[in-house]
Amino acid sequence: MTFRDVVFKNFRGNLKQYVSYFLCSTYTIMIFFMFSLLLCNQDLKDQEVLEIVFPIVMVAIAVFAVFFITYAHTAFLKGRNKEFGIYISLGMDIKELKRMVTMENTLICSAALVSGMAIGGLFSRLFQMIILSLLQIEDIKYRMSYKAFLLTIGVFIAIFIVVFILSSIRMNHTDITSLLRESRKREGREYARKDTIFGVLGLLLLACSILIIQVITKEKSIMESPIGLLLFAVPGFTGVYLMLTYGGNLILHLIKQSKFYFTHMLELTEIHHRFHQNKKIIFILSILSTMTVFFVASPFSLLSLSEKLAEKQSHHIEFASTIDRNVISEDGIHALLDKTNAKVREHATIPILFLYDSRENQSLDQARAIMSVEEYNKLVNADLQVESGKTINIHANWMPGTFGIEVGKTYSLYGNNQAYDFMIQSSGRGEWIVQISTLPVKSIFLVEESSYRKIYQEVTEGGKNTNQIATIHTMEFENWKDEKDTVEVFENALVDETLPVVSVEKTYLVLKQGYSVFFFVAIVLGILFFVSGGGVLYFKQFTELAETRKTFERLFKIGITEKEMRRVIGNELRVIFFLPLVFGTFMGIGLIRIMTFMMGGGFIVAEFIRNAWIVVGIYFVSQNLFYYLTKKKYIGDAIKAQ
Repeated sequence: MTFRDVVFKNFRGNLKQYVSYFLCSTYTIMIFFMFSLLLCNQDLKDQEVLEIVFPIVMVAIAVFAVFFITYAHTAFLKGRNKEFGIYISLGMDIKELKRMVTMENTLICSAALVSGMAIGGLFSRLFQMIILSLLQIEDIKYRMSYKAFLLTIGVFIAIFIVVFILSSIRMNHTDITSLLRESRKREGREYARKDTIFGVLGLLLLACSILIIQVITKEKSIMESPIGLLLFAVPGFTGVYLMLTYGGNLILHLIKQSKFYFTHMLELTEIHHRFHQNKKIIFILSILSTMTVFFVASPFSLLSLSEKLAEKQSHHIEFASTIDRNVISEDGIHALLDKTNAKVREHATIPILFLYDSRENQSLDQARAIMSVEEYNKLVNADLQVESGKTINIHANWMPGTFGIEVGKTYSLYGNNQAYDFMIQSSGRGEWIVQISTLPVKSIFLVEESSYRKIYQEVTEGGKNTNQIATIHTMEFENWKDEKDTVEVFENALVDETLPVVSVEKTYLVLKQGYSVFFFVAIVLGILFFVSGGGVLYFKQFTELAETRKTFERLFKIGITEKEMRRVIGNELRVIFFLPLVFGTFMGIGLIRIMTFMMGGGFIVAEFIRNAWIVVGIYFVSQNLFYYLTKKKYIGDAIKAQ
């Protein structure tokens, strides 16, 4: 029998295990390829949503594929340790064994690449139709780009090479004794004092993470920095890890002190054994569950809040005009309104000035707006007070932080060849300037009315520098949903890209389109994570199937019934399947709560949390279904020979 015959017979004998590994790899490649085809479509290269979201998603899929395929391959090889040991005992050396594994996996990976891209190609047209429908884009041709093929092949060949290298390194450190023993080795250890120390520490860290949420959501300086997420995530995940690594032994030790242990000895012993075998997987799946809850619930919430978020804009229509941009008179504005019989409730104008960060570069994208604090308060219905000789900086970034403008420092701006010094009283995000984009400025400096008039007179002295003067026009309608035509009329009449027309109606449309795509992508990723997590559990359980059968053979001989064995298996799987979901729910909702306060808090907190629980409920139902299907098959395979 030739070496190829050995490889072929071995491949045929392990066909069931190969199929699982093959299907999981194919599914991951299929998802990646569908995103690649849409990203590489030249007709969609100007779509900002796709250019931002898709690369991030594809990197996430690639990183996850490294973990998932590596684990699947390692679990697959571990389940064949006894088989490899027999081959070595018959005279096959490690080099030949590695060659055999390489040939097998080259065949599997090649087939997975071909089938993944073939299936992805079949479903990619539907995928594109859904994305374009959500973005309300028409007349885009479906294209099969060669770049998508090259990208997918390149990424996954690199991943498979990494997997092969890691497997080769692992096989270099094996011998016949370790291979034969490892297949029978039982993991787990007895209780030690460190289990109490680190188990209690893990519990305290989880409790502290809850307190951290309360502190972060009340302390503005922390809440206005992304570090708040780390302050919760680091102790939270550390606590989960310590609870899984040491807390399980501690809990079992405490249970052994009660009568409950003696009436459920078999179940608790098996759970203890399986828990130690699977604690690393449970921790990884806890992280995966956290990401699923966080990344699915967040876009789901944003999509449901699209209208409310759009309505948070201060006015239904806003635009700015200068002496040479968006030039329009009051009569011109009324003429545009008359075209659509717009029902205007209020129309106001607010004067502002532009000053520049440097003398040399005096373009609008390097300017800051100067506004009277009184006018700003009327604009946004606020009650800000500026101290004499100081200014309040309102920056144009939705993220919290100061963005280079520090409180207490003095900053110079320039206009009409003069320098104006501004000492910062406070600096932070302003709802109005964040929500609109009609001003191309980095931030707005709010000053007292007297200071504003003084700067205005000096900048416009002699009728010069009138291009630094601007007027913001705001309008309120009876019902903004009925004024779509009015918005279009103003957008057609005022076409300056630097000072665009901003409206609630347009913002709502953009938010709805963007969040719809984001939510759809999150659903695809959620399905990928769920299937992959299920695949990890499948590989882990069925890799240990031979050991489970031997255990049950011994137990049947001493009188354990099939009903009792079914109960034992069910309880084992229940812990492995649902414990990650419990920890993932805790961490996911915690991260969502912190993020919503970073985004401004208010009414969005309750909406995000409510939708997070909806996602958790769907996740639980799906996991419950997968649990019963796996349990049925696993029990059937484990006791069918008894």
